[in-house]
Amino acid sequence: MSGTQLGYGVNDAVGDAMLYVVPLTGFAITMTSRQLLLNPAGTLASGTVTLPLNPPDGCVAEITTTQQLTSFTVSANTGDSLAYGVLVAVTEIIPTSSATAGIATGTIKYKYTLAGYQSTPTAAAVNARTWIRVQ
Repeated sequence: MSGTQLGYGVNDAVGDAMLYVVPLTGFAITMTSRQLLLNPAGTLASGTVTLPLNPPDGCVAEITTTQQLTSFTVSANTGDSLAYGVLVAVTEIIPTSSATAGIATGTIKYKYTLAGYQSTPTAAAVNARTWIRVQ
């Protein structure tokens, strides 16, 4: 077999390794893995996360924070777009308390599609290379 295979291996640009960041103020982070954990010391007033570049079809990107982010933006990477339906664009994350551990976390998720998406069951697929918010 020749060529390169995309997947979720250790050396993939969108692998299973979690990117752990302790942002201080006004952060701008580009995801290099499919999981991002933000662990600021307290509430942050602003921040931007750019989703991974060239992920495989079906990739799910997760952004988790342990503290409130009051002005938050998620952006698509070069050549990609974001789509929203029932789940709108995120502008703030307020973590909820875990009943068992007492730890506050908030997670949002986006799923990547190379084939596009349908706005209704009978509509034609549109917008290939799209991140769709799923949580």
